Amino acid sequence: PMPPEVAPRRDLPPGLSVLTDIATTTGGMVRGDLLRIWENPPSRGQAHELAVWLVAAALALLLGEVAVRRLRIHVRLPRLPRRQPQPATAAAARTAAAQPHATPDTVEAPRETAAPAQPGAAKPDAQPAANGVMDALEQLRRRR
Repeated sequence: PMPPEVAPRRDLPPGLSVLTDIATTTGGMVRGDLLRIWENPPSRGQAHELAVWLVAAALALLLGEVAVRRLRIHVRLPRLPRRQPQPATAAAARTAAAQPHATPDTVEAPRETAAPAQPGAAKPDAQPAANGVMDALEQLRRRR
């Protein structure tokens, strides 16, 4: 299949008649002769100055920002409600739904986190308790 702009025009009217119809419908003119194209140049359109409006908007935003800070105006925006955490079984169901070819026996169960350490057990690299600021600084130097 060819794109319509390069397809052969077998059963369609010739291009010049189509351009003439478009020009008469839209109020334009057909510029078919390249030697006479600059006798009536196309209009440049209408230019609008935006710089004045942009500077005014920037000044208004600056003054508004300063007023909010200096006058301590608190603008309270509505907050979205917080989502409640879902139980682990629902998380596993979402994971299963996200896997396209998952079956119940291929879905991994959520992994359990490591049990917290016993309160009396010391960490292997733990230093003895510091007696003061100088001991804390000395421990910090040893770590580096």
